Amino acid sequence: MDDDNLGSMVDALTGAMSAILLVTIFLMVNTMSSISDSVKEYGKESLYKNQEMISDIFKREAPKLVLKDNRVYFFQSFKLTDEQIRSLDEDFIYSEPKKLIVYSDSDESILTYNTLLFVESTYLREYIDKLEVVYFPSKNDGLTEFVWE
Repeated sequence: MDDDNLGSMVDALTGAMSAILLVTIFLMVNTMSSISDSVKEYGKESLYKNQEMISDIFKREAPKLVLKDNRVYFFQSFKLTDEQIRSLDEDFIYSEPKKLIVYSDSDESILTYNTLLFVESTYLREYIDKLEVVYFPSKNDGLTEFVWE
């Protein structure tokens, strides 16, 4: 092979390598921008979900109290009224419950918070050493229930 043939082959290989390099760089930049968009979208979804959960926690309402069935139920979060606390305290003093059954599909942190809030708000705090707390999946979607025996 002479220099004239090798020169054109080197030029062709250089051009091909340049094209491959440009396509590779283009694909890498395109992939990085799509990953960035995915991360932004994930961040927005997570922020919305957490804002919704926080607003639910601050928007606490009085739960439904059914003393004849020994149960209290609510969605997401609750705040006992003074009248409900008095009724529950009277019932707990009279019946001395040994077991608290919790039915819920909430996250573990929310479930723990709600359980501790219920126990601390009522006379159950006096029985905390003897109280057995049992957790089960919710019977009704989204509903949290406290039942005592």
